[in-house]
Amino acid sequence: MEDEGFINSRDQATKPFLTLHTQLLAMIISVTHL
Repeated sequence: MEDEGFINSRDQATKPFLTLHTQLLAMIISVTHL
């Protein structure tokens, strides 16, 4: 498990992007369901 530190730092970097992506997806879904 020597990659754990790398995976953790990468996870920290991708978390804001993931939340932004999820918000965009939610907006698109709510718009298409109108």
